[in-house]
Amino acid sequence: MSGDGFHLWECLLYLWPIANIYIIERYFKNYLKFSPNWPLSLGLVLIPLWLVLIYSFGYLIFQLNILPIIILLTAFSVGVYLSETIRNYRQFFWKDHYLKITEIIFMLLSVHLFSLLLLRWWVFFF
Repeated sequence: MSGDGFHLWECLLYLWPIANIYIIERYFKNYLKFSPNWPLSLGLVLIPLWLVLIYSFGYLIFQLNILPIIILLTAFSVGVYLSETIRNYRQFFWKDHYLKITEIIFMLLSVHLFSLLLLRWWVFFF
């Protein structure tokens, strides 16, 4: 693992999610519920940011792109969830399950991002 020093732009990586969550909750919360049939959630809006942060921290720690591995693990987990869910239904409607799937994706990406943050601090401080 590469423990090369602290980069100034790394501060931006720590503050960017907090600023985005604040801005979305403060100014764009009404737009998340704009379409009653397909409502958006905060997690759905933050997934692209989480992917960028996972790529950035993965490159800072390992000096390589770990994003494809994380995407494959997440896709596999969603596939397992869908295979278990589809067994119980005669007809599957994406609209009924996309918020739950988004929640699963957001949770898994958050776990990966948090573990990368802890690993970065471990590499940097110890």
